[in-house]
Amino acid sequence: KFGTNDLEKLLKKGLEDKLVVISDVAGTGKSTFLTHIALKFKELRPNYSVVLINLCENAKLFHEPVSSVEEFICKNFIQTSNQSVFEEKFFLENYEQGKFIFMFDGLDEISPFCCANVLDVIKKLKQSEKSQIWLTTRHYISNELNRMFGIQSLELIPYDFNDQVNFPVSYTHLRAHETGRNL
Repeated sequence: KFGTNDLEKLLKKGLEDKLVVISDVAGTGKSTFLTHIALKFKELRPNYSVVLINLCENAKLFHEPVSSVEEFICKNFIQTSNQSVFEEKFFLENYEQGKFIFMFDGLDEISPFCCANVLDVIKKLKQSEKSQIWLTTRHYISNELNRMFGIQSLELIPYDFNDQVNFPVSYTHLRAHETGRNL
């Protein structure tokens, strides 16, 4: 089990294991915690590319099997402009150097068919050994993931009262700072 106080240990685990699954019951803060981890990675490793994929919002992209993971990611999740392909080149360079972190949020919240396609993408990413993969889900899928990938999923330690007060406040301040807004 991990909590907000174990963030450094969890980030190190992600670098070592290449695939980290966070599973818990609904409403425990898996999505918020994954977002926090993504922001922390960007802060601690600014030369890494981090892509946080909300599977509920992007389920339609997984209606069809994915043949080329790199092309799929570039097309759907890397922001490129018509004038420049710098972002795509940056992605491919970071991907080849193993400086890429994919975070899939909400595997349990999409259809079984889409879930199978997401798992296929994760298998391909894991086999390439060129990226780190983070995934959130509920327990009923984590058992299958544990068998499929030979890993043990992690659970979150429930917030105590101080965490319930402090985390949302610090997260709100961080988001306001990133967007340039004053509170």
